[in-house]
Amino acid sequence: MINKILLAEDNKMNCKLLLHGLKQYQVDVARDGREAIELFKTNQYDIVLMDIQMPGIDGVEASRQIRRIENDNLRQSRAIILGITADWFPDLQEECKAAGIDDFLAKPFQPSRLGNLINDYYSKYSNLSH
Repeated sequence: MINKILLAEDNKMNCKLLLHGLKQYQVDVARDGREAIELFKTNQYDIVLMDIQMPGIDGVEASRQIRRIENDNLRQSRAIILGITADWFPDLQEECKAAGIDDFLAKPFQPSRLGNLINDYYSKYSNLSH
C-alpha cells in the first residue's frame, strides 16, 4: 500500500497537473532537487516522482543523494524513484539507472492515468528485492 509520495517538480503547471492525478495519495511537493533531498531526510516515502531536469540540483543528482540517505541511515524500505522527463535519450537512461532511478514516466501523460501508473509501478517494484 502506498502511504506517501514525494513529488519533485519545478514547473508550477506540471505540478498542478501531477497533483490532480495524485488526489488519492498523501503527497509532499518539492520545488527543486535540494528541497526534495531535505524532505527525504525527515520523511519516509514509498514513491518519489522526480523531474529529471530541474535547476540547481537536478533529478539525477537528487536521486543519487536520496539513495545515499537510504544507505547511510540503513532504511529498511527503499523508495521507488520514478523519473519524469520529456527529453529522452539513451545516455540519460544509463545515467538515471546509475543514480538509482527505478523507471521512468515520459511526459506528456494523462494526469487521470497517473494513479494507475503509480500503482502499477509500486506493485511491480515492491515485489522485487531492492
